[in-house]
Amino acid sequence: MAYYLTAGDRLFGTTVYLRLPEPQDLGFVEDLWQDPSTMADVGGPIRWSKAEFRGWYRRMVEPGRPTDLYCLICLRQTDRPVGEVSFHRLDRPAMSAYLNLKMMGSVRRRGYARDALGAFLPFFFGAVGGQELLDDVLIANEAGRVTLASLGFERDPLRGDVALMRMTRARFERLQLRP
Repeated sequence: MAYYLTAGDRLFGTTVYLRLPEPQDLGFVEDLWQDPSTMADVGGPIRWSKAEFRGWYRRMVEPGRPTDLYCLICLRQTDRPVGEVSFHRLDRPAMSAYLNLKMMGSVRRRGYARDALGAFLPFFFGAVGGQELLDDVLIANEAGRVTLASLGFERDPLRGDVALMRMTRARFERLQLRP
């Protein structure tokens, strides 16, 4: 039982769409997380056993938890996955969660991340009822900080160990009203 989305649901951007992964997509997730060019800006490759990936899938997708939502980012033209976007650790009383976004190193700088967030943010602040979305971006990840800032995320000036980027529901709604 997935929360928030079901297996056939899609969140559409202009060039990409978001969907829940299916068990056969675990190979893509594994490749994505093990690719040095993809993971360089987020702490390095993750190498898990097949059993660890299956456990992760049960926690995040099937059956999942109401504190997490994990989606693949797929190209609309080819249906090929090229990344992931998720929220995790949703604090239910505050409706605050952490964002995760990863794009394959080979497809970066094509606007897919921005397009994916353009589909994801309205869903998080709308259907999910989110009030705040945070992302701990490594200081060295300039592209990640710039992408989030271009969408209206603000950096918390009190954090120096990471670039804590924040989007509130109120700010998101104000930005959406711009012509």
